Amino acid sequence: MKTAYDVYDGWTDESNTYQVTEGREEMIADVIGYADGAFDINLSREVAEKIVAAFERMKAYEGGADIDEHYKAVQAPLEEIEL
Repeated sequence: MKTAYDVYDGWTDESNTYQVTEGREEMIADVIGYADGAFDINLSREVAEKIVAAFERMKAYEGGADIDEHYKAVQAPLEEIEL
């Protein structure tokens, strides 16, 4: 079973060179498209919004977040969302 964190992790991976990182609506659409293409998952807008919100939280740290903060703010909440 995949989780929202699996989608987040793949979408934010540096190998995803087509990732859209600007414009909230554009990022939501990109996450939905990524989940469909990479995992064959029909991701809801609500879950995509949570993934984008997690991305924005981590982006605000600009490399200053430690592993514990990443786990609490991103990984743990998104792992609870089964897809």
